[in-house]
Amino acid sequence: MKPQYLLVALLAAAAFYGSSAQQYKTVKEFLKTRNDMKLLLKAANQVGLTPYLDTPNITITLFAPVDNAWRRAAKLAGVSVQQLMANSTYLAYVLAYHSYSDAVIFSNDIPPNITLTMDNDETLYVWKPAVKITLFGDLGKPAVVTKANITAAKSVIHVIDNVLIPDFNTSPTPSPSPPAKPQASPSPTIIDSPPPAVVDSPPPAVVLSPPATPLSSPPPPEGPVLLPIEETLAKEGDCTILLALLKASNLAEEVFAPPAKTILAPNDKAFEAALALAEQLGFKVDINNPGSIPPFLLGVLVDTAKLHILKQALKAEELTDGLKIDTMGARGVVIDRTSVPGSIVVALQDSVSQTTIVKTDIMAAGGFIIHKIDSILSTISLG
Repeated sequence: MKPQYLLVALLAAAAFYGSSAQQYKTVKEFLKTRNDMKLLLKAANQVGLTPYLDTPNITITLFAPVDNAWRRAAKLAGVSVQQLMANSTYLAYVLAYHSYSDAVIFSNDIPPNITLTMDNDETLYVWKPAVKITLFGDLGKPAVVTKANITAAKSVIHVIDNVLIPDFNTSPTPSPSPPAKPQASPSPTIIDSPPPAVVDSPPPAVVLSPPATPLSSPPPPEGPVLLPIEETLAKEGDCTILLALLKASNLAEEVFAPPAKTILAPNDKAFEAALALAEQLGFKVDINNPGSIPPFLLGVLVDTAKLHILKQALKAEELTDGLKIDTMGARGVVIDRTSVPGSIVVALQDSVSQTTIVKTDIMAAGGFIIHKIDSILSTISLG
């Protein structure tokens, strides 16, 4: 992990937002002039960064969330603002996700799409299709630069409207205080496009459809022959986007190969809502034409699809409350049978993202099982 634990992030087009006419002596001096930066100063003080931010020699690009952003972050974490500000380990790692050291990046230096490796060694996605700059962290809501290019000695500050949340599930344990000597951040990497917009709002309660046959009884010998998993998905009629995505990404061969798995299949309505949000960000996604999808965006869609493939074949009766199940993706899921009576809720581990199973136990050849769900699991929220 890098030594600085500061709050900072990136850019906005100078022509749109304008740049600061005043030259501040230190980052701290600028923060103290703002009535909406009190919580950022408090967080910096909690982890011992205030003297560092009051040094004119430092060279950083800082994304500075306003006070309301910290209040939303506390609500997302399920704690009070006071509790959030008392957690030094959490604050140190979050602040480091807002700092890019040993380089100043002005808004007009930014290409349309790049990635930055921040001071906590996590990746930050920066998207500037025109004049509005949006930052995508690992989790939670994206942040928009509302004021750019504020200079403080050798540093530059960009004010943002949300706190960037790193993925603590895959990150090393942060140290609450920074080492004395800063280290350089890696150079920005140009990418093709930002993460897709997927909403993480909790789904409505839906009563499960009962399985066609008792769960404890095997299908009778004289029953219909089970179709292969691909044909079974196609037969459902409203899983066409999922099936097209699996084929477009060459993921189908891996998913449909033995051993048997469980597929949490979002219906087309769920995918259409997510793709509509992506279009609002300037993307025209044609799942049936993989060549039209930017490689980076296709990669994010594939990572999202993998979260819906459980490594075990499990019927509804085996999805017991509190059961943790590995997926083909970076995170597992947890089963919740208590929060919505009569329903099975599937929650992504270490995330607010969850979905409800609306149709259970669609059986396919080879032991594969499909449960249809009404929304998409994702680590990214644009709600």
